[in-house]
Amino acid sequence: MCHGTPWSSALWQPFAEALSREFAVYLWDMPGYGQSSMNPARRVDLGTQSTLFRELLRHWDVESPHVVAHDYGGAVSLRAFLLHGASFASLALVEGIAGFPT
Repeated sequence: MCHGTPWSSALWQPFAEALSREFAVYLWDMPGYGQSSMNPARRVDLGTQSTLFRELLRHWDVESPHVVAHDYGGAVSLRAFLLHGASFASLALVEGIAGFPT
């Protein structure tokens, strides 16, 4: 589950609890949000977030997850899929931001 801005994974907590009865559910705070590192030197741009999301899926050994993404998380997940080779079983965009800056 990918959160948007300025939120964190806490946004998904009630949904994650309900879904966890039937699915393994993974929540993460994108760098710069929620419980993640707030180091001002760390890059938190869209390209970095989408690359990190793909790397996180590999780290978790999740090959083809069902992804739910809200707001900015929509652009992060779409870029992970389209540009970084992430594989999803499905992608649900909730009020997703899907623009790609040039």
